Amino acid sequence: MHLTNLKTVIVLAIGLGVCIVGLLYVNYRSDTDEVFKTNLTDDVTESEVSTEASTEDTTIVVYITGEVKKPDVYSLAAEARLVDLIDKAGGFTDKAYIDDLNLAQVLNDGEKYVVQNVDNVSENETENESDNAVTDEEEGLVNINTADLAELDSLPGVGEKIAENIIAYRDKWGSFDSIEEIKEVEGIGDGIYDRIKDSITID
Repeated sequence: MHLTNLKTVIVLAIGLGVCIVGLLYVNYRSDTDEVFKTNLTDDVTESEVSTEASTEDTTIVVYITGEVKKPDVYSLAAEARLVDLIDKAGGFTDKAYIDDLNLAQVLNDGEKYVVQNVDNVSENETENESDNAVTDEEEGLVNINTADLAELDSLPGVGEKIAENIIAYRDKWGSFDSIEEIKEVEGIGDGIYDRIKDSITID
């Protein structure tokens, strides 16, 4: 009877030990799975952030206005060209001036691009031509303070003698303070002055 009781106690002890080991194993697996899931979630989150950052780095935002069909702010891939922006804006209008555009140029993030109107460009060119014409005329004036004998002699109504008188006047009195002062030179009256006043300068 005593031996039977001993066997029973041993069997119960072994069973209790097995239960304890089983519970410890279950808890270990649970903790391990939780850590694995947490790490996996962190990896996915980091991957998503990395993907978003990568997307931002490869996108630029630019503004186009002027003679395009749909002026607006557009997002394009980095390294996009002007031709890509024009295409996204619906193409050119009939009034677009495209001769000076470099359609192959790489776009810069945050930039504004303007397509000029051909009529405005034509007006500006006409104004520039007019300005150049005025400049050319001014460059053709004879400076009576610095001109030599030959240049003064070329003025209408001024011969070699009067040209010599002009140089002599400069030598004696210094530079002319105004073009009207040339009438103080011997041989130059109102008649000759009226003929040369539009051809001379003191600047």
